[in-house]
Amino acid sequence: MSLNEDFKKGPAAFLAKKVIVVPPATDTACGIPCTFKFTLEAGGANLVLLNPLLVDDEDHISAYYLPWEADKATTMNLGTAADFFFTSEMTNCRFSVLDENPKAPRVAHVAGNTLPKDRNAWEKRDGFIPDDSKRVRRLSVSGSLGRKPKHLYAGDRHSSAFTFGVRQADGDWKFFAQVTKGCMAAVNHVSEDLAILGYVDFATL
Repeated sequence: MSLNEDFKKGPAAFLAKKVIVVPPATDTACGIPCTFKFTLEAGGANLVLLNPLLVDDEDHISAYYLPWEADKATTMNLGTAADFFFTSEMTNCRFSVLDENPKAPRVAHVAGNTLPKDRNAWEKRDGFIPDDSKRVRRLSVSGSLGRKPKHLYAGDRHSSAFTFGVRQADGDWKFFAQVTKGCMAAVNHVSEDLAILGYVDFATL
């Protein structure tokens, strides 16, 4: 079974043993929010790289992709064009889901180089949050703080997150993240296994 097939069969089981990293080159190649074809490539030990498919092959993962952009929030709407969603490697950013409509959610990747106090404003400015009464699920470094942290994604080189969505059989989108020790932004090959710190189900946030 290929890495692509193994992931599609069961992402949670796959990510219990493998670490997926989104290289900067993937963001460059997939520079606009859209659907793309991806392939998973082994990068030594337990590292797997998420790359855009350059040569058409039946063995691939079709997915929505939301790239990161400095100093802003990038957003997109999900629907039925693909069963998976990926976004840029998160090393200090925030990822947010407005889950009022689970079958067509709007998602945002808020740049980590924005000030924490400005991140809500960025989301609102892009029309992501219509009003403050809407329920938003967020994966951000603030969730790792306090006596009862929600997760171990701390950013600032402490930990990174591979964040993704899966369209369920009933059409609802659910979102998850794998948290890995260290800054994964520039990692493309390892000789020893990377430390997996946890697995986040956005339903718990």
